[in-house]
Amino acid sequence: MPASYHSNLQVFHCNVFCDQPYSGNQATVVCCQTSVSEDTMQLLAREFNTPETMFVSPSSLGISVRYFTPKKEVNSCAHGTLAVASVAFACGYNQASNWVELQTNNGKIRCHQIIDGQGTHYAFSASQPQYEVLAKCDSALADSLGLNSEGEHRAYLTYFSQSAPRLLLHLDEAQLMSLSPNWERLYQAQQRLNTTAVFAFSWQPEQPNYLKGRMFSPLMGINEDPVNGNSVIAFSSVLNHLCQCVGLPLPKDIYAHQGFAFDRQGVVRVTLPSNNEQPDQVRLAGQVLLLYHFTMDI
Repeated sequence: MPASYHSNLQVFHCNVFCDQPYSGNQATVVCCQTSVSEDTMQLLAREFNTPETMFVSPSSLGISVRYFTPKKEVNSCAHGTLAVASVAFACGYNQASNWVELQTNNGKIRCHQIIDGQGTHYAFSASQPQYEVLAKCDSALADSLGLNSEGEHRAYLTYFSQSAPRLLLHLDEAQLMSLSPNWERLYQAQQRLNTTAVFAFSWQPEQPNYLKGRMFSPLMGINEDPVNGNSVIAFSSVLNHLCQCVGLPLPKDIYAHQGFAFDRQGVVRVTLPSNNEQPDQVRLAGQVLLLYHFTMDI
């Protein structure tokens, strides 16, 4: 148990990238009025055991956010950022009527609240990573996912700043749905290859703005993430290569369907840059449901 005492911690449990409760991805947001030690944050993240737990410290200087998986602190998390934005608006921490600015280890993120005929969404802009087309997928990693290591699996590495590479695998839908990872072997493969996550996806040129995906990262303490946003941002870079290979123009938006392995389906929407926007900036958007809230003392 943490040695220090903290009272009146406001805890919010959110479902992200969905419009129905008990769907999408789970996130815990903890609003702290006093300083909480890093060790205590990690213990609480392990105890809540959602894919991400965010610790929010509002002050006159702004809103600082730290992100923790059950196993370690990370610099960013897309669904966690949307969850924090939703809580910030609910608590009145937003600095303007339609946006809130968050200070993270990766710098400032301005997250917008968008209300339209489809409900309330939250969105923020992010830089697309660089990508590298690999000659083939690492055989040990393919084996750890339950794939035939001798098969043809198109693979990519994507490079976000201040983060280890993310590996993307292009599979057909049947392969994607049948993946059954060996978590220990996948952990070892990730460690050896220094990859922060593995995102397997199915995509067809007949529907260039639609994909299905599954994200795995036992190395980060998340065996399989129900609905992952950063992987779709990574995919938005790879989509350039996929469309070029078949002579297609880039779509305006990407709709990434995930969560079917958990019966927690959700959709991540990423809007690609138009001609008059920064060429490497995309906008990620999703809905957030505040499922429940409680106050705790530790």
